Amino acid sequence: MSTDSDAGFRPLNFVSEQLDPALDLFEESLNRRWRAEVVDYIYKCNEMSGYVLPGTEDPAPDHDGRWASQIKTHTRGTGSLIGSSNSDPDEFCTYVRWVKNGQEGSLSDVSDHGPPGGGFGDIRNTDDPSDFEYDSCPIGNQVFREIEELARRERGNLLPKIPLFDAHDLGEIEQSHGSLVKLCAILGLDLDNSVGLTGHSNLTGITSNDLQKWNGAGTNIGWWANWTGLVPGILAGGSDSDAFFQSTTPTLHYHAQIAGSLANLLNVRATIVLNTRKNVVNAVTSAAGRLDQFEFQDTTSESSSIFAVVAAGSLLLALYPPAGVAAASLSIAAFLGDGMMDKASSDLAYQQSREGIIADLHAEVDQINDILYDDELKYTSFVATLESDILGLKASHRALYDFTQNNPRGAKGAKGFEIDPEHTLEIARHCFRAAEEYESTISALVGSDPADAHLRNADGVQTWADAQVAEIREVLLGYLRTTIARYHEAGLQTKDGIDRTYRTDRAIADNWAAYEAQLEAGQARERKGGENPYSPDKPDFNGSEEGTGGRSDQQVEQPDDQQLAPDVVNPGRN
Repeated sequence: MSTDSDAGFRPLNFVSEQLDPALDLFEESLNRRWRAEVVDYIYKCNEMSGYVLPGTEDPAPDHDGRWASQIKTHTRGTGSLIGSSNSDPDEFCTYVRWVKNGQEGSLSDVSDHGPPGGGFGDIRNTDDPSDFEYDSCPIGNQVFREIEELARRERGNLLPKIPLFDAHDLGEIEQSHGSLVKLCAILGLDLDNSVGLTGHSNLTGITSNDLQKWNGAGTNIGWWANWTGLVPGILAGGSDSDAFFQSTTPTLHYHAQIAGSLANLLNVRATIVLNTRKNVVNAVTSAAGRLDQFEFQDTTSESSSIFAVVAAGSLLLALYPPAGVAAASLSIAAFLGDGMMDKASSDLAYQQSREGIIADLHAEVDQINDILYDDELKYTSFVATLESDILGLKASHRALYDFTQNNPRGAKGAKGFEIDPEHTLEIARHCFRAAEEYESTISALVGSDPADAHLRNADGVQTWADAQVAEIREVLLGYLRTTIARYHEAGLQTKDGIDRTYRTDRAIADNWAAYEAQLEAGQARERKGGENPYSPDKPDFNGSEEGTGGRSDQQVEQPDDQQLAPDVVNPGRN
């Protein structure tokens, strides 16, 4: 019988490869048990009038008692041997002898040519209305055939109750889970303590170290907010929690937790599928094994079933703030590993009779369905919690600070201050690096797509929770793309700000040099007795009054606030 392997999963049709072989085993065991009971009954009953097939409420077909007479005559001999104490049924019937010897091989391989003396003979007793002539073995060709039909009926009664999970490909879900675990590593998630970030990824180094030092705490960065006019802005502003660099670490933190939670949700769905399959197969094969014990007494045993259920107490399935990571220790479980499994015991004490074993199997399948219902509720609850947590995140923690809030004219009243080009260039480089590192997250997340077709319940229907898992992945994909765009835009704006400021400073310097040249020329004219039109006591350097120092286009232009602040390109809401 083919089984799923914990070391990797190939495409599997559960019904044809696992369930049908288990039901075949159960059906054959039921046939063997039933045939053994018939033979046991024959040995115990000398007088078999009104013979009733074990397991049926009515006498066997042809209720006129012919089967009883046939069986009695066929297994006890004829003439003086009828009912004699020294006659043994297996001396007269090949089928009885086959059952007594352990039912090796198939029933179809057994044949009976009649009792000793040749043929099946006639029963002639005019005083008995059940007298008749028979020409085949009543046990093999009638009773055992009827048993086969009844066993098939029992199988048919059981099958509609079994949750199938037939076409779910655990290999596809495993592949998608692996892609999400890769994404977690890129994002720097601590896979053993998955509510926090490690320092072992490039992204955590950039966001938590290289960019976080510009977060405002203990740094002299007031010039930045004034220069950029971002309030709240690229660095700091009126609302610290919304500032750009104060959004970099929380954004990465929550991206990693969403990815980790998605990986665990795929694991939960796969665990539900695998556990249900195993529970069903184990219950059916266990019933088959008890049928083969041939315990004909209606007794019970101490043993009971152990069912596999979903265990999620140690899994990351919700979002935790960066400040609260020490309060939880959650993990990204190995795919279908021990961390995903728990056990539930049945309170059912097994019966030993054939009827009791069949009833117990139906009760176990009912319990498996109850476990499945509970696990589906858990799964739905996990998805709902994650979705609620995501909706509760601040916008700046989903995909960085939103640049559409920028004031492109700069901070009000901010004039004549200096900037630090070295620091500014460093910030631009880190923003570009962060955008580049984030690029690799896209392919890792898209690699989890194959699971979508297999996120279904036992009936092959996509539940609300299954649909939301796929939707959350698409939401995360949007967050990642927006984050890439905003990091890139932050780098561009920072670099552009440096370029524009440099050009402005250069223009000021060039104009000042021209003014100094003009002033020196005027002073030379004064020394020669001429008039100095550029006397520092006369000119209006803004050129607002004609005739006080030359034409307006010869004067120094005072840059306005717009020239000091970089133009802000609106990246839009991605």
